[in-house]
Amino acid sequence: MTRNRTVFLALVSVATLAGAGAFALAVKSVNGMMMAHDGPIKTFPLRGIKNSPPYLHDGRSPTLEDAVEYFNLIQRLHLTAQEKKDLVAFLLCL
Repeated sequence: MTRNRTVFLALVSVATLAGAGAFALAVKSVNGMMMAHDGPIKTFPLRGIKNSPPYLHDGRSPTLEDAVEYFNLIQRLHLTAQEKKDLVAFLLCL
C-alpha cells in the first residue's frame, strides 16, 4: 500500500468517526488487516468540523490533533509529525 493511500484512509477514518464525509467505502486490506465490506457507511459532512468539538462518537478527543493521533495509534498508520500536522491543517480548512 502506498503512503498516500494510507494517509487517505486515515482521513476517511478520522472523518467517519468525527462525523464527516458523504459515503465512505470499506477497503479489502489496511496495513495487513482484512476489513469486511458491509456497504456504504453514511456519515456527516466535514464542513465546519473545527467548530464542533469534541470529536469521536463519545467525545473522547477534545481537539482534532487528538483525533488524528488516536487513529494514528489505533490503526498503526505510523504517520510522521509533519503528516499529522498536514492532516489537521487540511481538516481546519474545511
